[in-house]
Amino acid sequence: GQGQGQNSEAARQAAEQLRQAAGLMSSTQQQQATGKLDSLARESDRLSKEEHAQADRIRGMAGQGAPSNQEQYQARVEQRNKLAEDRQQLSDDLSQLEKNLRNAARELAPSQPGAASKLRDALGGMDQTDLTNRTQRTADWLRRGINPNSNGTEEGISKGLDQLNQQVHQAQQGLGPGKP
Repeated sequence: GQGQGQNSEAARQAAEQLRQAAGLMSSTQQQQATGKLDSLARESDRLSKEEHAQADRIRGMAGQGAPSNQEQYQARVEQRNKLAEDRQQLSDDLSQLEKNLRNAARELAPSQPGAASKLRDALGGMDQTDLTNRTQRTADWLRRGINPNSNGTEEGISKGLDQLNQQVHQAQQGLGPGKP
């Protein structure tokens, strides 16, 4: 039987191609997962740095003493409004990051359960520290001239963002080769 041998050879080739295709798919999935987590980690890095910079500005403003004239007062109000705007932007970006983390955790769950569970930890931490709401609240406070440092809120936000950043990086390191 010459025909018999050719058939099994064809079947072997087909199986091999199928295996390569599956491997290719899981490596594409992994590249996508890696890309997604890289960008989430970059964004959480950026927000954490931005918050620290804003906290420095808040401290600087609080340490200025009373304005000695109208011009100085005006300059301070502008400075405070700019800071409030920047804080509002930080708050919006943080809400967006939270959404992206949620989506990523859902999308990665089937192929990257380890990384997905780390992302869920990060989201849990955000909930626990009420991070998104507190950041929004401080934007409102700054508009009204309330110092978020005066009651420890700013410090809590700092810690919360640093923790979030750490957990997103852990998820990034927790990427495995992926399940096909």
